[in-house]
Amino acid sequence: MKDNKKCPYTTKQVDELVNEMYPGMMNFVCDLNLTPKQETAYKKDAIFKAVTFINMTHRVWGMAASHRYCICTNRAKDLSSVDEEGVGWCMLGRNQRFQVLDTYKVHDKTAIILLHLPDDARWEMFKDICLNLNEKIVEMVKKSMDNKALLDPIPELTSEDWLKACSVPIGLDKDDNLISPDDAVEDYN
Repeated sequence: MKDNKKCPYTTKQVDELVNEMYPGMMNFVCDLNLTPKQETAYKKDAIFKAVTFINMTHRVWGMAASHRYCICTNRAKDLSSVDEEGVGWCMLGRNQRFQVLDTYKVHDKTAIILLHLPDDARWEMFKDICLNLNEKIVEMVKKSMDNKALLDPIPELTSEDWLKACSVPIGLDKDDNLISPDDAVEDYN
C-alpha cells in the first residue's frame, strides 16, 4: 500500500494477481541509446503504456548501448522459431502497461527496470499497492547489472538490424513524455 492510505483491494485480490504475474517471471532486456530527456521521463513508480511492439532478448550480458530496459514479465512471446540471427528474440505486443520499478547506473550505463503489468483493468491496482516482490526484483536486476553491464556484449546483439529493432523508446510520445496508461493506442498511430 502506498502513502499509508487504505488499500481498496482485498488480500485475496492481491494474492491472485501475485500468483498470476510473478511465477516464471524473467528479466528480458533491450539495449538502446536514450537522450538525457528521455531517460529522465522514467520516474520511479510511474505507470505508462507502450503503444509499439517491444523487441527484447532473454540473453543478458554486456550492454550494446548506453541504456538497457530490464523488462520483468512472464508473458513474453518466444520468437525463437523465426530467430535466424540467434538473438534470443522475444516480444511483447502493443498496448502493454508497465510500472517503472527503478533506474540504476553502472558507470556510464543505465538500466531502466520495468514491471510488465496485467493486460486487464487490474493494472490499476499498482497505483495503490507496493509489493515486496518488486524490491527483490530490483535488487536482482541491480546485481545482474553490477556483474554484466560492462562486459563485452553478445555479438549477435550488436548487429545493426537488432539495434534498430530495439531503438524505439518504450512508452514515450513524440515529445519524450511517458504515455498515459489510460490513452488509446489509436491516439499514436
